[in-house]
Amino acid sequence: MNDQTEILSGDLVITSCGLQLRWQQSSLQAGWKLPGDWLVPEVAETTRARVRGDELQNVARRLGASRAYHGVGVRETMMDLRAFYTVADLPPDDSSMLALVEGWTAEIERLEPLSCTDVRTGLATFAHFERLIYDVAVSGSRAQQAQTIASLHLDWSDQGHRLGWDLLADVGNICSEELATINVSAAYHRGSIHAIMERTTQSYEALFRCRERLDALTRWPSSATTVDFEPVPTTRADFTKTTAALRTRRAA
Repeated sequence: MNDQTEILSGDLVITSCGLQLRWQQSSLQAGWKLPGDWLVPEVAETTRARVRGDELQNVARRLGASRAYHGVGVRETMMDLRAFYTVADLPPDDSSMLALVEGWTAEIERLEPLSCTDVRTGLATFAHFERLIYDVAVSGSRAQQAQTIASLHLDWSDQGHRLGWDLLADVGNICSEELATINVSAAYHRGSIHAIMERTTQSYEALFRCRERLDALTRWPSSATTVDFEPVPTTRADFTKTTAALRTRRAA
């Protein structure tokens, strides 16, 4: 993009694209959890408003709503806007921060109780599952070694058509029933079910009972549900790599 709009920051002349990059770097350094979910359209809207000298309250409100929609907590959302103030050479702006929180709160109220739930299956959304992985990954607990990320891949096809809502509902019911016996929350994403579970006999038995019941759903005898296991990441780099691989595994 040919970005001609710019501001003066100290001895530097910064375009809105340059400001966006500095903002992202500052936010990551301040503790933004998931690098892949930082860039949303409202980010570019905010930087453009800054270089044009526009009032920031309305864009901050929209940014807050966007962060809530994508599963970002209010503390992380506020930290991110403070990082923006720093790189944009702006003093703390209580009015814009308040508007940010108002936008976040309004969106959370609109989304509840579905903000963490995939409406087709009743299982967790992948965004929620990513944050569960992150919490385990950064916990530093010895329990990490006793856990694994298990994935059930629905290698089904109906001449290339996506799975219907009725079939997805059955998938969700089966997973909820079987994995609830080991107190595990599962997430559905693009034809796969993912869960963080303990490496125990009970857990593996529940997982493979789930697979057997899922296979019984399909009308295509040659199809099968495959199982993969991934170690729980222990660093931020491993977390990013693991979640990216899970997110792009397949579509169904």
